[in-house]
Amino acid sequence: MRSITAQYKNEKVALPILSFKYNDPIHPLFGELIICYPQVILLAAERNKTVYQTLKQLLDHGIKNLINN
Repeated sequence: MRSITAQYKNEKVALPILSFKYNDPIHPLFGELIICYPQVILLAAERNKTVYQTLKQLLDHGIKNLINN
């Protein structure tokens, strides 16, 4: 995940989620979300939340990014 983040976001960290919107009107998919599960676990512990709660929040955030881009 760190290498993907560096390549596409120019950051040298492993983010818990990345979103990539497809701008092809013919393509049947809206976009792509990449989730780094180990980062989700760490983030959940930092926020004192369950992994399920954290994953749900990240998916919501990622989907909103796809819609708003």
